[in-house]
Formats: sequence, structure tokens, C-alpha cells
Amino acid sequence: MNINFTDFYPLETLTPIITEGLINPNWGCQYSTVKVGNQSRTYPDNFGCMQKLFQTILFNSDVLPTEIQAVNEGGQGLIYVLTSLAYPLLYVGISSKNLQTGLFSVGRFSHHLRKIFAIHNVSTSHTLGWQEHAVQRYKDRININSNNESSPSRAYISCIGSDLQIAFAHNGLEEWCPGEYEGTVFDYFYDQFKMHPDLICMNTGKMKRSEVHINAPKNIEEIIKSFGSLNPFQIDHSLDLNFATNRYIELKKQNGECPKWFLDTLARVIKYLWEDSWRNSLECMVEEWINIDDYAELILTVALRSSIKPRFYKEFSSILVEYSKSINVYMNDYEGHGDWKLSKIGQLIQISDDVYKTHF
Repeated sequence: MNINFTDFYPLETLTPIITEGLINPNWGCQYSTVKVGNQSRTYPDNFGCMQKLFQTILFNSDVLPTEIQAVNEGGQGLIYVLTSLAYPLLYVGISSKNLQTGLFSVGRFSHHLRKIFAIHNVSTSHTLGWQEHAVQRYKDRININSNNESSPSRAYISCIGSDLQIAFAHNGLEEWCPGEYEGTVFDYFYDQFKMHPDLICMNTGKMKRSEVHINAPKNIEEIIKSFGSLNPFQIDHSLDLNFATNRYIELKKQNGECPKWFLDTLARVIKYLWEDSWRNSLECMVEEWINIDDYAELILTVALRSSIKPRFYKEFSSILVEYSKSINVYMNDYEGHGDWKLSKIGQLIQISDDVYKTHF
């Protein structure tokens, strides 16, 4: 029998990975085991990093990579391999269901991410195999925070874990038992990854090792070569308006257009971002006569992919109208593009107004 793996994909292209709150600089990197009913659960002491993870959700099918769409729409049962471009990690997981019902509806990826980032939640037990890496990652995030006042880990809402990579396996059968091959898959990837002296294997349970032929991800060599290549400073991304817009522009340059997964990640939390800081940031740009066309484009693009309340569009348009009035004299010679930028802002106002009118 064959098990066919997809390529490795960034986990953030499948689900928003977002935290809320400031990281706790005083966690002692210790865990304690307590009794919860008839079960023993392990939690990070003093609530760990003290951030909250937004529940992970699988992006809509049109946002997912084609291979991942096929996995989700295929038969029941899958095996997945989780690793990282910044850290030499290996975790192999299984599900008897498909991607949506087996990993997202039941919150399994939320549990994984809480363990990786030392995030306390009463439903998540931080099993031993995940703790070493969680401590290492936490210390890196604290070091970044202490050396950079604008670090993403200081932000109220951040995207995290852009280093995480995942691949899925299926065999084309309508139903099969992935648990029979979990250990075989683990051994295969361990043999591929063990050249790295600091490899951390997060599996600790017993695994079955039935014989099977494994067709590896086509980009596995690229992933192995990338171990440790991604600087921890590049892993977490603040979602304050300046950081978010800069990443929006960067992704547009790389891809020709901004990937839908990034827009849908922001759409997941735009209500919080707008009310917490984005609206104030846009209003400050009006007062300081800062060019805001890229910022405004990002905000409206994200809003149109969300279910934000109609009041947003009225507020958004009023800010841009005020900006257009106050800046018109000064924009005519702005880098030779003043007229074009004002025209762009006018188009954004018109789109926003039209959306607002459709609700009334």
C-alpha cells in the first residue's frame, strides 16, 4: 500500500494563527500536573505566556492550496507531519476523519498551538514531548521583546507561528486506518530529519508500524535545508496598522497580489483591530497629513472579506473624506503622484459608501 504526502505548506495558509494580549515576561518555564476529575492534566505554571489563542478555523476551500483542498474533500483518515523552518521539530499526528472534521472542528490544532506557545487553557494538557520546544520558543520571543520596543510580542493582537510547516498524507482509499502506520511514518521522517543534532521529536506515545510505501513531500529537501534558517524576529507579526500594512505590501510584491489567506486572517479579527487601534491610527494620519492610501486599501480589502457591521463603512468613509479635504493642497506634488493617490482614496470612499448603502 502507498501513502502519498502533499508538499509541506505554511500552517498559516490553512488557518489563522492569532494571539491576543501581551506576552508574560516572567513565566518561570515550569509546568505542573494537576487532577481534573478523573484525569491528570499538565499546565504551564502561572498561566504560561498569558496570551490567548483565537480558535483555529480552516480557511474556505477557495483559499486553500489545491493539494490541501483535495485532502479535505477526500476520504476519511489522514496522517500529518508538523515541522518548522526556524526550529528542527518533528511531530506526526493522525486522524480517522478528514481535515475539517478531524482537526479543526474538534480543536486539535488549537491544542497543538497552545502547547507550542505555552498558552494556558483548561482544555489543553501540555504533554511532555511539547514542553522543551515551548520553553525554547518562549525564551526567543522574550529576547526579541527585550531588544525591540516595536516587537510583535508587545502587540495586543499578533499573527504568530509563520515558521510552522505541515504536510498531509492519504492513500486514495475511501476508508483506511492511519493509526496502523503512524510509527512507520514517524520513523521515515525521523531518518530524514535526524541529521540535525538539535532535532526535537514531540511524539511520546506508542505507535504502530505496519509496512507501507511512503511517497514523501516533493519539497522535503528544501524543508530540511531550511531548518534554523528563519530568524525568530521574522516569525511573529504584529497586527498594528503599520506592521500589517507593511506585510500586506510585501506579500503583494512577492505574489503579484496579496494572498487570500493573509486577508482572511485579518478578516477574522478586523472587528477587534478596528475598534482597538486601526481606527485611531487612521484618524491620526489625517491629523498629521500622512499618506494613507495603502493603509486604507488594506483596511477596506479586509473588511469586504469579513462580516463587520455596516457602521464600519460609515466611519471609514468619514475618515477618508476628512483626509481628502485636509490634505488636498499638499498632495498635488507628493512624489509626483499626489493626484493619483487622491484618486485612489476617492475610489475607496466610493466603494465603502456603496457597501454601506446596500445595508439601508
